[in-house]
Amino acid sequence: MQRCNADQTAWEAIETCATPDLCLAGLADCGRSPNACSCQPATCELTDTRCTGATLERCNVGRTGWDPVESCATAALCEAGRATLGGSACVPPTCEVGSHTCNGKVLQGCRIDRTGFDDQEECIGAPFCNLTEGRCDDAPCEIGEHRCSGAQIEVCLDDRTGFVAEGPACATPALCTASDPTDVHCDPPQCAVNQFSCFQGSQLQACNEGRTGFVNVGPACLRPDLCSADRRRCDTCVPGRQECTIDLSSTRVCSLSGNFFGPETFCPLGCEGPLGQCRTCQFGAYRCNGSLIERCNDGRSFTPLNRGSDCSGAAQLSCNNGQLITNNCGVNGCNVARAACNECSGTQRRCSGAGFQQCNLGSFGAVQGCGAGLSCRGAGNCGCDPGTPRCDAGTLTECNGPGTGFVRADACGGDDGDILRICDGPGAEPTQLQCSSDNDCEDAAEDGDDTCD
Repeated sequence: MQRCNADQTAWEAIETCATPDLCLAGLADCGRSPNACSCQPATCELTDTRCTGATLERCNVGRTGWDPVESCATAALCEAGRATLGGSACVPPTCEVGSHTCNGKVLQGCRIDRTGFDDQEECIGAPFCNLTEGRCDDAPCEIGEHRCSGAQIEVCLDDRTGFVAEGPACATPALCTASDPTDVHCDPPQCAVNQFSCFQGSQLQACNEGRTGFVNVGPACLRPDLCSADRRRCDTCVPGRQECTIDLSSTRVCSLSGNFFGPETFCPLGCEGPLGQCRTCQFGAYRCNGSLIERCNDGRSFTPLNRGSDCSGAAQLSCNNGQLITNNCGVNGCNVARAACNECSGTQRRCSGAGFQQCNLGSFGAVQGCGAGLSCRGAGNCGCDPGTPRCDAGTLTECNGPGTGFVRADACGGDDGDILRICDGPGAEPTQLQCSSDNDCEDAAEDGDDTCD
């Protein structure tokens, strides 16, 4: 660094700087004061290196700062490059983050700085160290453990890496039983190959594929005596036997071969299953066909009566949801013309609402009114409560003693004769006033007053 001398004839040296760049950096301070002129101090030595994060840097030629050399994978690899390579380059990564390796049975994982592997977990054996998945695999079995593989019983190997066959295989896979891990064994076959039987008499069965029991072969036979395990089929019928059709509508005879039936004979009342014969009926017996009633007239069939009921003596027979109902008509008897029990007899009457009905040829007629002021009471008779007042076209009346009708009444009533009863007009109900005595009531009635005063 030089400065112009006092007479401005030449330059004189002030200081020798380490590098021209440090001289130029110091010259910038001379503008503040001539005494401030000096060399800028060196930031680093020419051979110095450093790591800024993962970036490897070297001191620049002018020693005023740092120049980048290389961007390392991690800061640790940058420092390793300074330590082992003299700061000339980064150390390459040993592994990828998240990668694994196996050191015998020890699972190792790549360090976060990628300088090597650290132990993560000790597996139960080297075969169970899974570097691909980065985990220790579970052993597929325990030493001495047994299982069924198809029909073969297997036992776990001593290194727990898998199973090996033990002993002879079972007859079928289904007979190898492993429900209890402590007792894996072969069950004995329950039936032979191609063995047939009749279950519960009518169901043909065959030994199943696993030989653990029988399975159904087709639908059940029509009857137990038609199931044949020897012929492995359901027979059509028993040779020479008379039988009913399946719908029990006819009877028929089985051929001697047992493969088909002869001609069918229709049974009007159906066929009797156990005997294979047509059913009969008792003369005069009844039955229901839906909602209509039928009667046996010939001992082998029922004749429709085309109605829902009929009389049989003093009882009425009717159909209810296909069921024959017997109703004893009692002393009134059954009306043949109507095929129903008589409701009544003679001139019997009954109440119906406020009116009454009267018996006519065994049934009650239309409702008849009882008349003004009367209501129907027991046994169909019309009447009223004795002493009850009523206005009839403006005239005061009251129910007579027998309660059979209304008669003209006195204006004064009640137990003591002190109740003044007044009819204000046609259709009006009587107005009743309490007088102080029967005399006051009589005086008011004679005067035509509407008050007892």
